[in-house]
Amino acid sequence: MKKILISNWAIITAFILVFVIFIVKPIVIHIVVKNCIEKADNRFRDRWEKTCIKNGEDKDCNLESDVADAYESFSENEKNLCAKY
Repeated sequence: MKKILISNWAIITAFILVFVIFIVKPIVIHIVVKNCIEKADNRFRDRWEKTCIKNGEDKDCNLESDVADAYESFSENEKNLCAKY
């Protein structure tokens, strides 16, 4: 009877481990990466809007290309760091 009991616990433990590794972990990683990218997008938008307002323009203004390129490059780098999770 003990062999069967141990065997059942081993199967249950293995099932839980597989479930966590192959189901739960990818879901958690997806959520973390998605939140990270959303935060990067929010920081990009906030940085852009603050610069426009600082320059005395509407918050959805067109920035000079070198400033816009720098903001976009920084944002892309932040998103790439998110993807490394």
